Amino acid sequence: MSEVNNKEVIVIVDAYTGGKYLVPAFQAIGYKVIHIESAFTPSYFDQDQEFTRRTCDRTVIYNFGYGELLETLSDYSIKAIIAGSEGAVELADQLNNEFALSFSNDVELSNARRDKYAMQEAIKKAGVTSIDQAVVTSTSELSDWLAGRNDWPVVLKPMRSAATDGVSICYSESQALDAFHNIMGKNDVFGEPNTSVLCQEFLNGVEYVVNGIARDSGFFFTELYESRKRFVDGNPVYDEQILRYLNDECYCELADYTQLACQALGLRNGAFHAEVMLTERGPVLIEVGARIAGGADPYIIEETLGHSQVSKLVDAIVRPEAFDDAVNQLQNTNAISHKKAAYVFMISTKNGCVLEDPLPALKNIKGVVSAKYHYDIGDTQSKTIDLLTAPGVITVIEKDSQALFETVAKVRETEKAFYDTGLGEVPKIPADDHHLASLIRETQQTFPWYGEMNHVDLEQPFSISDLPLVDEAVLTEHYYHADHKFQSMDVYLTSGTTSGKRKRILYVPSDQEIYLKQRKDVIQNFCGIHYKTACADLGTGHAASTAGEIFRLMGCKTELIDFTRPIAEHIDILNRFNPEIFFTMPMILDALIATGELKATPKKIIVLGDVASLDWQKKVASFFGICVSDILDLFGSIEVGSIAFFNHEIGKYQFDDYILPEVIDANTLYPEVNYNGPGKVLLLTSFARSSFPAIRFVTNDLIEGFDCIEHKGKTVYVFDRCLGRYSGEFKHGEKVNLSDITAAIAKHAPYKAYDLDDTQGGLVIRIADPNLSQSQVDSIKEDLLDRNPDIADMIQSGLVGDIEVVRVAESEINCAVSKRRYKS
Repeated sequence: MSEVNNKEVIVIVDAYTGGKYLVPAFQAIGYKVIHIESAFTPSYFDQDQEFTRRTCDRTVIYNFGYGELLETLSDYSIKAIIAGSEGAVELADQLNNEFALSFSNDVELSNARRDKYAMQEAIKKAGVTSIDQAVVTSTSELSDWLAGRNDWPVVLKPMRSAATDGVSICYSESQALDAFHNIMGKNDVFGEPNTSVLCQEFLNGVEYVVNGIARDSGFFFTELYESRKRFVDGNPVYDEQILRYLNDECYCELADYTQLACQALGLRNGAFHAEVMLTERGPVLIEVGARIAGGADPYIIEETLGHSQVSKLVDAIVRPEAFDDAVNQLQNTNAISHKKAAYVFMISTKNGCVLEDPLPALKNIKGVVSAKYHYDIGDTQSKTIDLLTAPGVITVIEKDSQALFETVAKVRETEKAFYDTGLGEVPKIPADDHHLASLIRETQQTFPWYGEMNHVDLEQPFSISDLPLVDEAVLTEHYYHADHKFQSMDVYLTSGTTSGKRKRILYVPSDQEIYLKQRKDVIQNFCGIHYKTACADLGTGHAASTAGEIFRLMGCKTELIDFTRPIAEHIDILNRFNPEIFFTMPMILDALIATGELKATPKKIIVLGDVASLDWQKKVASFFGICVSDILDLFGSIEVGSIAFFNHEIGKYQFDDYILPEVIDANTLYPEVNYNGPGKVLLLTSFARSSFPAIRFVTNDLIEGFDCIEHKGKTVYVFDRCLGRYSGEFKHGEKVNLSDITAAIAKHAPYKAYDLDDTQGGLVIRIADPNLSQSQVDSIKEDLLDRNPDIADMIQSGLVGDIEVVRVAESEINCAVSKRRYKS
């Protein structure tokens, strides 16, 4: 059945958190809702994103093709365009201006409604009380600002983030400098890079949330909350929010001030969510969002006050006369009797493995109307360090204040009991994880031969160490050359096995989709959302074949360079296109830089497939005039896909969330070789591969410093560095690792290509520079011996051959492989 009509539609940009309630509210009265979904969606919005895709009448993905977006929307008669969450404010303003809609705000002040520094400057200019502040881009600027102050603490925060992300209360210059480094150069929760840091005075007083709706500069205040916070490791964490309203002493003062602040920011129409500190000098705006409040459940306000931001925003757009009448009625009302309500934010003092569900005990407390907990049994719950890591929230409604606070006390008592008994120790390796059992069952169904070699009874407790190893011998016999029954699959051929045949690695569409999302999330979290051009020069293989699709999903104009073309063509494309993001391999980048012809100036560099030591990264960063933190070293394999990435915040490689890593002593795998080095062989179990048996897969990567640590309230697996590939064929190689070699060459012969040969008992390092000086040659060898004194002793004693550094022409270098490998 077809339908034709001229109904007006509602357009919502990023209808997440509180904004998602707007979708059914408008649909309930007959409006179709068009949802615009930004290219970058923070992971904690995933459930909301699924909800909006499922409920909206149409979802439009905005990948920075602004002209295409306008063309799509021009097919509709639009009644209103609304920002559904904080990151959507500027795009909604821009579209409102483009379509000349009356229910809109001053587009000239759009930035001031997002940028916290510009926000304070705008209200200050209008004569509204504001915060003393400064923007700094260096530690020297920060020190200068601090030197001119006599009062502590101070507040440091990102310029445009939300949800207490990156907010630090600093009581000394050293704490301020640490906070600066934790913010600068990182991406905020919306994927935007922090290129500067906002420094502000610390406001003493009582903090309030002031929510409401404006229409043609008429303001209806829907609710006020008193925000109670506590400090965890020096950072503010939400404790409770207590509902206040007309009959509270503070109401008129806060409402009048907030209206002045909103008007100074050009906020004439739509929702506002303000945070205001009531100080000795009166109300002072902390910040305001031109959108629906994030965590507020409209049910609570409707139940206690008879209205909410959602219902009043619908009125302001659809029933403007009724909204104006409500504003006038509110202004003429001196008091109102209403129920009391509070949001109680769970605050976990530790990480722990969830052993039981806390919700039944919380729900049974009289006065609790809802309780949300973000974890399932078996999950690892994080310590609370900000609003985003609060493990849950409980909503309480009572008849009066005394009953409300008694109920809140019972909630806190029950919550504490849960942390004491419901959270267990976080195991280094979740041996009996039910997810692992499910993965094993799926693998046995897909690959019956795995079930024949795995004799673990999944109905009984087991450890991951009870499972068999999936090594090259197993895969050569059962996987690499077998006929598989997948209906659709991509096949990738890689180097040969002991059989002499090339390996066949399979990716079914679901594996490919998961891989693209995972790799895109890592890259976009690193790059942010502002870069629009990207180039990939990766040779061949899985990463090369998917790079273009990843950048397309990020909304980037992309050039892919054919690895078979002469290096001069690579240089020509890069210099002409000058990509903001460059995705390549270390050995390719070395060769490009060594030509002396590379003029491109990428802002972000991503590398994979080869050892990229920190020394090498520093040299490359210096060459391009960028920070080391602007280089992302990815660690992956054709068999497993994305595995880990170098996290500059912790100075280690961090494994992806869906990877369960282990390490095993090399001599256990290769007893014929007496290895005494610092590394261990990496084993991987992946929950993101269905067409490869990735359960305790022996990668043969030798890694150092494997550990399980806490980072930002989350348990993560990490390692210090990859030492290269391990096998019994190596002689010198089991001692002098690739990381040391690349570091020495980066230091003494930067950007030079090289290969290695250990077939004659010694180690020959062949460097592509016939003009390399003897001093450079000697320095490289000396550096390696200094890093490996045991090798120096063995060379001296004649147990192993010497290290030789040889100058050769670039045409003689044999390193056209995914990793610099020893010749065999």
